[in-house]
Amino acid sequence: MSARGISPAASFGGGAVRRCFPVGHVEFGVVVHTAYGIIFGLRTTEGPADRRDLFSGHVTVDMPAQLRALADHLERLGVAG
Repeated sequence: MSARGISPAASFGGGAVRRCFPVGHVEFGVVVHTAYGIIFGLRTTEGPADRRDLFSGHVTVDMPAQLRALADHLERLGVAG
């Protein structure tokens, strides 16, 4: 289910907290909203400040394990800081 239907005022109003995580050229935005739940959005790290998410949706229970699997794979490939 996409989160695109939520207006900016509803997304970032008093009932929402947004935190961004830059990963390379992509920024993962996570919004915890009292009415809509936990939503993520992907956008480029470069561009105008008012750029929209390229993709957004609700966070599923599988996503933390999927992201950990990606991080583990990158570390096994030798991409570690």
